[in-house]
Parts: sequence; structure tokens; C-alpha cells
Amino acid sequence: MKCLRSAYWSYEVGLRKTETSLALRIGSAWARAMEARWNGLDYDAALSKALPEGLEMDEQSCATIAALLLAYYRLYGASEGSGKIHAEVQFKFPIGHGFTAEGKMDGLGTLSDGRMALIEGKTTSASIEPDSDYWLRLAFNMQLYQYILAARELDWDVSTVLYDVTRKPTIKPKQVNDLDEAGMKIVLDAAGNRVLKKNGEPKQSAGEGETLQCHIETPDEFSARLLEDISLRPDFYFVRKEVPILEDNLEAFKLQRDAISRLIISLRANEQGLERKENAWPRNVSEMTCNFCSYQSFCLQNLTVDVKHPPEGFKIEGFNPELEKQNETN
Repeated sequence: MKCLRSAYWSYEVGLRKTETSLALRIGSAWARAMEARWNGLDYDAALSKALPEGLEMDEQSCATIAALLLAYYRLYGASEGSGKIHAEVQFKFPIGHGFTAEGKMDGLGTLSDGRMALIEGKTTSASIEPDSDYWLRLAFNMQLYQYILAARELDWDVSTVLYDVTRKPTIKPKQVNDLDEAGMKIVLDAAGNRVLKKNGEPKQSAGEGETLQCHIETPDEFSARLLEDISLRPDFYFVRKEVPILEDNLEAFKLQRDAISRLIISLRANEQGLERKENAWPRNVSEMTCNFCSYQSFCLQNLTVDVKHPPEGFKIEGFNPELEKQNETN
């Protein structure tokens, strides 16, 4: 839907970057933590699942996840107080035109009042205030409608979605003052010597030509400040909201999915006779699409790609590695 050319490289060829973006790594780590919690693991175990040994992630991001997860456990508890939760439910069923819908839902559950619900966890940088258009966009979330139909294929009479949304922090590490063993600030003169008052006490504010000795917050310091910020305004970071499923919207989604299926078939047919198959898939070249596209490095320059020898930084792999690994395990 965003760009047909991008869809070609990703889902027709299986061309992937060898390194995922930091945002995707953080999202994946949070998903692993949530899966662990929904399965009844405590905070320490969930954090270990989120940040396994050998994971390539900077210390600040690890500190961010640690603080968010601890705050989440403090707010919602180590497990759900009511209702039965089935975490990470996999599905596969035919949808017509030779296609299948295949994926994995965050969770299916029975709410405290007995209703069946789809449990969907999300992380976002957008505002999740009650009047935010974030919730309007979720009213027609194609991924979720696919999940609703999948749940019904599994004989779950699901009519509502419980969104479990976490907002990514907006605060960043900042400069903090160094303190001596007595908890006093350290003021230095131009020569780097500590400045004292006439009575011999350390000066606590910098004058002309003087500076306060400071440092960028360590990951532990940042994590502690983030945890404090979350405790002061938890609604800024965490929202659980129930969104009912409208049958009219569900039928509209089916029609849209059918149209997309037909479009894919047509585009594949257009590849016939083309030396560069990707030319059958139109590009949506704009700042809003290209700036966030994995393939902009060669696509914008219209370079030819040899899929047998992918460009540096890319590899060919399965269209959904997560599901393929799960299938192998099963």
C-alpha cells in the first residue's frame, strides 16, 4: 500500500537488510518482553527474553526497555487479574486467488465479563492521548482486521480489540553535574582547578570563566530518571483501550484485501518479457516514502540489482523469517 516497488523487493524477492533499524530492534525486544509477561514470567525473566545475550543494541536502548518494562509491571502487575490469555497465536488460512493469510497474533483472550477479545500490543512514537488521531487510525487497522478474521477461523467469536499501547520515551540522556563524596557540585576554573570560597568550602555555582564539572547521564542514571518520569505520568506512556470491531469495516477490509490480491496477480503478469522485473511494480517516489525505505540507496538511482549477488548490506531470505522459524520449531 505504501509503495509497490518496495513490496516487490520485500515480498516477491525477499531482499532484506542484513542489519535491522534500531526502531525495529527496540520494537522486537518489547514484543519479546510482552510475550514473556503474557506467558506468566516475572520481570527479570521477561527482561532476559527481551534482551538476550549477544543482542546488538546500544546501552541507552537497553536502559530504556528496562525502565519501561519495570514501570509496566508496576502498573499492570506480573499477570492479568482476570480472563484467560493465549499468547502468540499462529494462524494460516486461504483467502482466495491462490493466496493465504498467515501470521501470529499477540494474544487471544477472554475478558473478565466473558467476552472474547483480540489482545494487540503496540509501541509508538505518536501521542496516545484520548483525543489523538492515533486511535482514529487504529479504527481501520488492516493488520487487526486480518487477525479478527483469523481468530474467527479458529472458532473465536471475537468482536473487540484490547489495544495495549506503549509510547516510546521522548526524553533523552542529558548533562548532569558531577558530585564529590560529600554530594557537592564541582566548579572548575579555566585551568581545571576546583574553585573554593574564601572559607574553604567548595563553590556551588560557576562564575565568569568557571564551569561546572558534568557528564552525560550513564545508562543507569537515564533509566532511573525515565522510571521516575513514568511514575509521575503513567498515562503518557501506557494506555489500554478497547476498540469494538464494526462489521461494516470488516466487510470493507475483505473487499480491499481482494482488490490487493488481484493487483498483485496483475503486477506479476506485467513482469513477463521485462528484463528488469521490478519495472512492473510502480514506484511511489516521495519524501514520505523514500526517507523510510530500506531500498532507497539503489532504487532512487535506478540501479540494476542482481538478486543472485545482492547489494552490500543486503541478503535474500524468507518472506517472514519469524514464522518460518516458528514452523521449524513446531
